[in-house]
Amino acid sequence: ASSARFWVDETSARGAHRLLIESMVFFHFLHEEALVEWLPQLKAVILPDQRYLSPELAAAIARWVRGGGVLIATACTGTLDDAYRESGRFALQDVLGVRYEGVFDQPHAYIEVQDPRLKAGALDMPHLAEATFALARPVADDVQVLATLRRPYLRSDGQFLLRWSPPGEESGYPAITLRRVGQGWAVYIAGEIFHAFQVKNQWNFKPIVANLLRLTVAEPPVEVTAPAWLEVTLMRQPAAHAPHGRERLFVHLVNQHGDRPASGDRMGEAGNRCTEQILPVRDVTVRLRYPQRPARVALEPAGATPAWSYDGGVVTVMVTEVAIHCAIAVEG
Repeated sequence: ASSARFWVDETSARGAHRLLIESMVFFHFLHEEALVEWLPQLKAVILPDQRYLSPELAAAIARWVRGGGVLIATACTGTLDDAYRESGRFALQDVLGVRYEGVFDQPHAYIEVQDPRLKAGALDMPHLAEATFALARPVADDVQVLATLRRPYLRSDGQFLLRWSPPGEESGYPAITLRRVGQGWAVYIAGEIFHAFQVKNQWNFKPIVANLLRLTVAEPPVEVTAPAWLEVTLMRQPAAHAPHGRERLFVHLVNQHGDRPASGDRMGEAGNRCTEQILPVRDVTVRLRYPQRPARVALEPAGATPAWSYDGGVVTVMVTEVAIHCAIAVEG
């Protein structure tokens, strides 16, 4: 956040958590020290308005992107110095290819997507974001502008037409950029869309982020196709703890349909959750990257054998129904 406060503002983290779960994307939350250690194992890193990046972390991320990693940074990420003061530049400017020129002076703005690769699944219209926006100017010739930043409409007296005024004129700045860096990709999103998703349930940002990941992340470890979203988690069980003495890789599928917030002042904010009825999710397809044909594939905890196939380094498993939870266990 831009000002000191007693409680840590978790809105962006909560928004990223919910957005990725509802996009069926497997992810971890990592603190700075763990991120440096895990970087070689990660395909993508998302920095939601992470304003302070240590010089060591910024350098490590830059090397990792050039080696094939995918970075998605939003808003004012990397704009504070070691004393937590505004530095006036992005710590990752050389990677992102955009120059920081300050913070947009309105509490909301609009992201208008131009690139058709990002539009799939989202409405073809400017998307309202009640969030902090940074003004960032491309400074590298190879920066691709995928979406532009539009100002909210202002009346002749300079006031909003409504609390969330409709789209106004173009700002002259990009909202989403993409750049090839070495073997990797660097994505910059000028607005803190995870915050916007959390406070106003702006669902259009879910397919936009998912499309960005599909565009940049080659060979994701697991992909799930289902008529409704499931929470997806991977877990590795060492051979020493596995029942058949073979290492197992689990894909956990959790069905949360039927849950809804029962309290909380803002959409999706922390509060009690009420589960009235769980609706089963049927006809789920899971594609898991695996180095060799598995010795066994089972649905746990029952141990049933699902319909599955192996081709080109991918195990494809058909799950008839997920009532609340099931786990696909793949034995090597």
